[in-house]
Amino acid sequence: MMPSGPAGDPGASDAPEGRADERQPGLADRTAVTASGPAPEPAASDTSDDHADERQPGLADRAAETASGPAAEPAASDTPDNHADERQPGLADRAAETASRAAPEPAAPDTPHDHADKRQPGLADRTAVTASRAAREPAAPDTPHDHADKRQPGLADRAAVTASGAAPEPAAPDTPDDHADKHQPGLADRAALFSVLTGGWLAQACYAITELGVPDLLAAGPRDADELAAACGADARALHRTLGALAAAGLLRRTGPRAYALTPVTRLLCSDTPRSARDTALMFGEEVHGAFGGIRHTLRTGRPAFPELAGASFYDYLGDHPQAAATFQAAMGTAAVPAALALCDLAGVRSLVDVGGGDGALLAAVLARHPEARGTLVELPQSIGPARARLTAAGCADRVDFAPGSFFEPGAVPAGADVYTLSRVLHNWDDERAGALLRVIRQAIGPDGRLLVLERLEDDGPPGGSPTARPGAAEARAKLIDLLMLVMVEGYDRTLEQYEKLLAAAGFAVRAVHTAPLRGAHAERAIEAVPVAAG
Repeated sequence: MMPSGPAGDPGASDAPEGRADERQPGLADRTAVTASGPAPEPAASDTSDDHADERQPGLADRAAETASGPAAEPAASDTPDNHADERQPGLADRAAETASRAAPEPAAPDTPHDHADKRQPGLADRTAVTASRAAREPAAPDTPHDHADKRQPGLADRAAVTASGAAPEPAAPDTPDDHADKHQPGLADRAALFSVLTGGWLAQACYAITELGVPDLLAAGPRDADELAAACGADARALHRTLGALAAAGLLRRTGPRAYALTPVTRLLCSDTPRSARDTALMFGEEVHGAFGGIRHTLRTGRPAFPELAGASFYDYLGDHPQAAATFQAAMGTAAVPAALALCDLAGVRSLVDVGGGDGALLAAVLARHPEARGTLVELPQSIGPARARLTAAGCADRVDFAPGSFFEPGAVPAGADVYTLSRVLHNWDDERAGALLRVIRQAIGPDGRLLVLERLEDDGPPGGSPTARPGAAEARAKLIDLLMLVMVEGYDRTLEQYEKLLAAAGFAVRAVHTAPLRGAHAERAIEAVPVAAG
């Protein structure tokens, strides 16, 4: 089974007090370490000065600059119509007279044509008066989206219109998405893109220090880079530079010139942290990283990149590489049992077969609640050992039978159980293979048996029901997992209608769909199906 998203912490909230590296990691830390790199920092709101730098200066800017300078540029020669004996003084003349009284500083020497008694004020004078009014009025602070082409026109804009002699055509009302498409990218956009493009570097650095055991070496407290390098067999200079980069990203804490400590995020990479992300980091840094290197193959062919690089499908590869299989099972074992399972009525169940049940977490949860029940785990041989250890630790291994082998093989699934479960299994396979697995279970299940399919359902519509709505955090994580499956395996998340058709083709009918309370639209569901008679 592939991961369904970052696993959440069980229950307890993080304590606000205490040093950052001393508290237990919580859901936010787990989400950060599961992602390919720290999320881009939110861009600071633009100030009005930022907007001024991003648009081209216009006529209003030039008018304001002239008005604010120490001396006005001489006006162009007046036409005959501007002479004093041809028209009466207007509003502009009175404003100029008022301004001259308010300003005690002597004006620069007038040219022969500038005397008030020789000509009447013209268009240039009106522009200067209007611009001076604009300069005296304080501008309201711009919001981040108040770029020059998106704000409401003000006095300076009217001055520009007066000077140009033409009224602007009214612009059509912009929608929020129009703004995003029309504005030119700025420094904040460039920084956000750079953070995304370099996120893989930090992810691989986390993988590398995890593989070397550095988080475990830092678990007891800060240590010097030279000491760490000697303990894990690394080059001291290279390790210091790598740890410095992780500290600059906030993933480690620098305590001295060459000394480092864990943060709650990187404490998740320690092997003894509850529900540690250590094995997830190792798997993502090796097999998954390689598959994403071949994503162009996937985009061109529609086929997963991993088999092209590894020479075998992902699960066949795990069968040939025991260490990779152990890492994969341990990584999947940190995921919580789907919450929707608790809504399924299992009272009176005597036997339950978990098909493709990984390390036995679901069986352990069911058997703990129903002490009268027995379970059977159907898994590949290399997974049986870790599952037996987990079930033994849970105190229920004596009530579990193990059926090693491929669940695609006829007879691999024991017959006659009350309930069969497929938890995060079907989404790993294309329709042909998923249908084949369902037919194996249909052959094994009795007429009164039930099948529980636990999967995240793909939503037919856009996020939030609107084509322009931005996806929330749950939807974003779901899409990342879908991208992971795209390059790794043949399967995909399906809609409820697609699962209903798949089940019907194998001889099942959906009886109920359970969604855990207080879960989002993209939470996992429990699809309860029953066998139907052939014909």
